[in-house]
Amino acid sequence: MKREWKDAFPPVDESFERSMDRAFEAMRKENRQVKKKVGIGFILVAALVLVSATALAISIIHYSPRQDAQNQAHTALMEKYGLTEEILTLFNETMTGNGSDWEINYDLPVYAEYAGTYRVVCSHGKVSATWSHDGETFDAGGDLHDAVWGAPQMEHMRQLYKTRNEALEHYDELGTYSSLSIEEKAAIDAPLLELPRVIDILHIAPEDGDIQPSEAEALARDEIVCRYAEDRDALAECECRVTFMLIEEAREYELLFRMDDKVWYDVRLCSPNGEILSCQRFDGSDQDAGDLSEETVDDEGMSIETRAALHEMMRKQGGDPEQWNSVLPEANDVSESDAISIAQTALLEQFGVKPEKLSMMETEIYCQIDYCLFDEPTRSWFVRFTDSTDDYQVYLRASDGTVADVSNQGSVLGVG
Repeated sequence: MKREWKDAFPPVDESFERSMDRAFEAMRKENRQVKKKVGIGFILVAALVLVSATALAISIIHYSPRQDAQNQAHTALMEKYGLTEEILTLFNETMTGNGSDWEINYDLPVYAEYAGTYRVVCSHGKVSATWSHDGETFDAGGDLHDAVWGAPQMEHMRQLYKTRNEALEHYDELGTYSSLSIEEKAAIDAPLLELPRVIDILHIAPEDGDIQPSEAEALARDEIVCRYAEDRDALAECECRVTFMLIEEAREYELLFRMDDKVWYDVRLCSPNGEILSCQRFDGSDQDAGDLSEETVDDEGMSIETRAALHEMMRKQGGDPEQWNSVLPEANDVSESDAISIAQTALLEQFGVKPEKLSMMETEIYCQIDYCLFDEPTRSWFVRFTDSTDDYQVYLRASDGTVADVSNQGSVLGVG
């Protein structure tokens, strides 16, 4: 690794650099306004000021022992194992110690069995770095099906998520994602199929051995007719939204039939065996919406539009507005993709969580009327990022993106 003399010094804080730049620019402007000849005395004074400023800068550039240890650890891991700052943002970083003695452990929230654990000990100026896979070999080309993931595999994974997330953001900004076909959604998620196992719910395209969408619709209609005695012709004519997903190892269809503004059916079935996993009817005309709750109606995984329509139907039938609070964003509101970006920035500032790590977590977002965080009921975005260790939640005002609350509710599995 090529090293330059400046690499021996810690980076200067950007705010300090900006302050110094403004100060010197002010000095330059002031000097341009002076028309008379500058004497030798002034030059000596200016030189003294510059020397003093340099000394001040050196005294200001001081890091806490914790930050010093973190900087040293990052340098050690980059030099010894070829990790980069971008890769290090993907890890959970656990620091213990104080003063001149620190131990820092780096674990990946997902695929930890491949990436292993990095451990850095900083003690009285000496730094040592070890890896749980020390002595083992890994594919230098970044093969993700290798048993051990070194820096090439970590960068490969990071690029796969980056490619997929950029495509999602593109369609979110256009507002056309929900209208994409099964094949188009599958193409967006396809890069993540290179990973050794699926940790997200991925859109996939049916293969030759799968039930095809038309067959899935027919099976779903049969189940609805059998279970609820619904009119088959009406089912054939109504709007049907079909999604095909890979959930861990299972290949599943979800079919949403919208009969009218009051009656909806949601059917989930497996491919290729056609087993019906669930069949739900949402009917505001013959149920007491006030008796329904999150325990009896599963609205997780629904699109923003579908969830808002369901909640609107339940409100019209007397459901509690504070429970059935999902709505559609208005035309001038912050967009879905911008809301996610604002939430990522808020989490970076509050918890130091980098967007690269958040992009690997399961993301949930919907628009709602919030009755608690503002002085009056306010349309807001709720953005949530979860994995096996963290449950980050951000609430922000939909009209202007003002962040109202940022929190980490701990592990969704109840650990931590």
